[in-house]
Amino acid sequence: MSTATLPPPTAAPADDEALNEIVNGVRVDLPPMSVQSNWIATRLCSRLEAFVESHRLGTVVGEMRFILDRGENLRRRPHVAVASAERRPLDRSMPAVGDWDVVPDLTIEVVSPNDDMEGVLKKVGESFDHGVRQAWFVVPGQQLVYVCDSLTDVRGVAGTADLETSLVPRWKLPVATHFRRPQP
Repeated sequence: MSTATLPPPTAAPADDEALNEIVNGVRVDLPPMSVQSNWIATRLCSRLEAFVESHRLGTVVGEMRFILDRGENLRRRPHVAVASAERRPLDRSMPAVGDWDVVPDLTIEVVSPNDDMEGVLKKVGESFDHGVRQAWFVVPGQQLVYVCDSLTDVRGVAGTADLETSLVPRWKLPVATHFRRPQP
C-alpha cells in the first residue's frame, strides 16, 4: 500500500485550479477564500436560490464568471450573484461552457482575511459601472453586511436586523442567525 503526500493545508491551488477573473484582458487569480467565508457564501447562495427559484424571480449562482464588458474583456466572479428573470429570462438555457454573458442585478462578495478591501471596493465600483443594481459585501468577523446601492449609498445590516432587498421582493434573512452554525 502506497501513501500519497498531500500538500500542506495552506498551499495555494495550482494555477489551472485557481479561480480567476479577467480584468482588461488579463487573467487575475483570486486569493483563496477562508473556510468561514466560503461557508457563509454557500449559505447565502442556497438561501437566496431556494426563494428566487420557487418564486420564479431569476437565477442565483455561486462563483460564476460574468462578462461585464466584452469590449474591455472584463469578466468578474462574485461569490454569489442574482440575475433577474427580466435580465435573463428563465426559458433561456444556460451556457454549457465559458462565462455568462449577462450582467447580474445583485452581486455579493464575502470578505476573507486574504482579501484586499481596496480591491473589493474596486470590484463593486466596476459592477455598478456596468449595470449591477446592488452589491453586498459581507464581513464575517463583524457579522455585518454592507448593502450598496452605489459606492456612496451604503448601509450596514447587523445584529437582529433583517437582510433584504427590493431586487428579491419578500425575501428576508435575519443577519445574526445567518452567521451562527445551526445547533443539533
